[in-house]
Amino acid sequence: MRFSHISDTHLGQTQYGRPEREDDMYAALDEAVDISIRDRVDFAVLAGDLFDKPVPGGRAIVSLGDSLKRLKDAGIEAYFVLGEHDISRIRATPVAYVYHNLEVGRYIGDANPVKHGGTLLVGFDKMRRDEIPDHAGRLAAAGEAARAHAGKSVLVMHQGVIEANKFAGEIAASELPQSFSYYAMGHLHDRYEGTFDRLGGPVAYPGSTEVTSVEGIRGAKKGFYEVDLSGEAASMEWVQLDTRPHLEFEAEYDGLDSRVGEIAAEVAALKKRPVVRLAVSGPRVDLAGVEERAARIRDAALWLQVEAVRAAGGEDEPGEVLSERPEHVDAERERLVKKALGDGSLSDLALDSLLPLLSAGRMEEAIRVVLDDYDRFRRERAR
Repeated sequence: MRFSHISDTHLGQTQYGRPEREDDMYAALDEAVDISIRDRVDFAVLAGDLFDKPVPGGRAIVSLGDSLKRLKDAGIEAYFVLGEHDISRIRATPVAYVYHNLEVGRYIGDANPVKHGGTLLVGFDKMRRDEIPDHAGRLAAAGEAARAHAGKSVLVMHQGVIEANKFAGEIAASELPQSFSYYAMGHLHDRYEGTFDRLGGPVAYPGSTEVTSVEGIRGAKKGFYEVDLSGEAASMEWVQLDTRPHLEFEAEYDGLDSRVGEIAAEVAALKKRPVVRLAVSGPRVDLAGVEERAARIRDAALWLQVEAVRAAGGEDEPGEVLSERPEHVDAERERLVKKALGDGSLSDLALDSLLPLLSAGRMEEAIRVVLDDYDRFRRERAR
């Protein structure tokens, strides 16, 4: 039994105001589907954050539907759970449910066990950290179902495991249900594999299928897992996708022109126009002048982010990074909100629920979301 483990596709996300970056999100999922069909996997799991927003645009909705239908037509059942980007705090049905109703994909985020052949699957939608104790009984029941099952079993969750990332983690490995053969995780955008003594199999994050706005410009490789359950233990093969290059370069201000020529030639030779970050260092860096002198790189790249690094004055005086503008407006907005409210439920409420409503002038719905969240807070405090 072999299956694909795909996560964090964030369909519909745009970056830098460039439509090509939205195209890249769709292309990454298309390639993962193509490879899954070529390799004749038995089924696929999508571990949440299918979309970038709870109310995605029409193109994102159609694109995911097309991908699921291609898998279905190839005899590959797709099982999915929802991440925080798929779930609105408004009392509304998540868009992704339509794929379950149309039978091109199967929703399993309600913790009810399902079977694919001899393999048991149990899924959980994204839970906030303060909600996890409320689901302890369902998590324990999932572990009991896996223990009682005679064959292999897969847990699908969109949740940050603290041992994998202490900053983005919300649940400890000790809180995960035991006895599963494989833990198909989503939420972390970097690839991760870990094993824990009390768990029945590896905990794995394939990472996002493309570089997202919160990751910045860095040379991360993107892909997904193909997992083989036919042996005694789960065997994972990470499949790298042909995503748009994200490149980082450094240059000294004094030798900038020759360095720009080298970088421009390297960038122009790539088959996909890359996203580029250029850090220029020196005691007196004219950022506006650097922007102008780096025009050859900008012409060859899809996007160029220039940073000026003012050299340190001594051992006790660190260098200073100067930037003409943030890498991405959405990423900077998220950073500022999380700085003000913390990286938790309040920032999620502000970014994922209130901002879309207030931007659309839907004040009454925004007020209802705030009141509902306050009622939830009061109930938790009363326990």
